[in-house]
Amino acid sequence: MTSSSPSSVSFPGRALILLGALAGLGHFNRVAISVVGNEYLIPEAGWSEVQMGWIYSAFYLSYTVCMLPCGHWIDRVGPKRALLYFALFSGWSVILMGIAGMAMAASTALLGTLITLRAAAGAVGTPLHPAAASTLVRIPDPSKRIRANGWVSASALIGVAGSYPLFGGLMDRIGWSGALVASGVALMVTGLIWRYLGPVAPARTAKVAQENKLSEHPGLMELLKEPKLMLLGLSYAAFCYFQYLAFFWGNRYVSDILDVAPSTARWIASLMMAFHGIGMVLGGFLTPSGQGSRDPIRSRGRMAMLSMSAAAAMGLMAVSFKEPYGVIALLTLSLAWLGLSEGIFWTQAAEWGKAASGQSAAIMNTWGNMGGLIAPIAAAWIAASYGWSISIGVACFLLLGGAAAWGRILLIHGSTQKIQP
Repeated sequence: MTSSSPSSVSFPGRALILLGALAGLGHFNRVAISVVGNEYLIPEAGWSEVQMGWIYSAFYLSYTVCMLPCGHWIDRVGPKRALLYFALFSGWSVILMGIAGMAMAASTALLGTLITLRAAAGAVGTPLHPAAASTLVRIPDPSKRIRANGWVSASALIGVAGSYPLFGGLMDRIGWSGALVASGVALMVTGLIWRYLGPVAPARTAKVAQENKLSEHPGLMELLKEPKLMLLGLSYAAFCYFQYLAFFWGNRYVSDILDVAPSTARWIASLMMAFHGIGMVLGGFLTPSGQGSRDPIRSRGRMAMLSMSAAAAMGLMAVSFKEPYGVIALLTLSLAWLGLSEGIFWTQAAEWGKAASGQSAAIMNTWGNMGGLIAPIAAAWIAASYGWSISIGVACFLLLGGAAAWGRILLIHGSTQKIQP
């Protein structure tokens, strides 16, 4: 097939900046509750790690349940409107958590309220990444799509990285409840800026339409029967299990298990997430899947397998290390390696969805967030029963399973290529 020349239409830089801001603040608010748990609710209020695990996982339970219908909704209303609703309702749910903290003591009632509000936050938080991927799939150059998706994911990690020192510092000054209110307001304001300054996603170019056959609009059942998309989702579930373990328990692991001062642990956890984000940005540049690539899927798959395998190897080395800062260095490198494949996942899911890019991205993210849903509770339970080294080791072996899923994708892709005329 002869592709058309590259389109002269470039995706506006302003859109990438605003998408990055929405992703960053969205994840800042998503992870801020772990700072509250690690620095107040567990040590001072006496809540257990398992109780906090239920608060963390409540978000991902509703997030996962709502993901598939949300993908269909995004394709109907458009990604720009979906992202506006995400910002407004997600910000409001965080504000309500702050208000609950002001009104209630650290009691069973507060625990139930936070679980309920976190579940609500998960439901209204579903549009963020599928809507962003649905917007970015319109970029004509495949390599630029990966870079753009990597940028959005890296921005989310900047938000995660910033939550430890910035939210922690804000919490020191105005209390955890006030800090949640301020964070929610910031997300709502960013959503309004997106509403008035964020451009409507550019029309899909002839090149992208030709590559993805966008006249076809596959339904949910057709997408669910696509084996490559299901394998992609399973691989992303392994990715997210490891990632969310780091999100929610990385700070506590560094401070309590490695015996690092809490103020220092904040910055170390932030640095680890920053390297994870750097890996996401670099992945777009290191994956040879641009317009000159003969087989973009094979190039992406090989990079994803390398990324996940190297991350697992670094993680397994870390838990066998004795010196605390050696463990930290290896875990940081593990997260950096893992980040290389983030943009690949979102780009490939959106492209395979053809005209239903929001739905296909949501399917992959549903699988991913099953891993995210399980990780906070499962990691804490395994650590309580067998120790944190075993808990992290389990996550590393799941990554190797994710790499194997990509290997199966490439086998299916190769057999499909051979039978084409």
